[in-house]
Amino acid sequence: MKKTNSISEIYERRKLIREQQALLEAEIKNSWDELKESIKPQNIMLDTLTSLIVQKTDSVLPNGGLFKNLIVYGLSVVAKKISEKGGEMFSRFFSKAE
Repeated sequence: MKKTNSISEIYERRKLIREQQALLEAEIKNSWDELKESIKPQNIMLDTLTSLIVQKTDSVLPNGGLFKNLIVYGLSVVAKKISEKGGEMFSRFFSKAE
């Protein structure tokens, strides 16, 4: 650490440290919000279905291309719709259980 020669330098460093703290706290809040969103049942189901679909299409259609992308996109849309419905059902089920 560098030696401080005046009070104004101390205040300036303190200001910089507080700004850094505010930025880091904002990053932590964003990360926390992303984590809470990712553990919702609907998002877990969507991620699982999407990864299964992508793995399956990679094994069936090993070379990339327009056809493969269309299939993956279409199946992803269907998986999203299914997961949204499933997420709603899980939410209703768990809210009734409480």
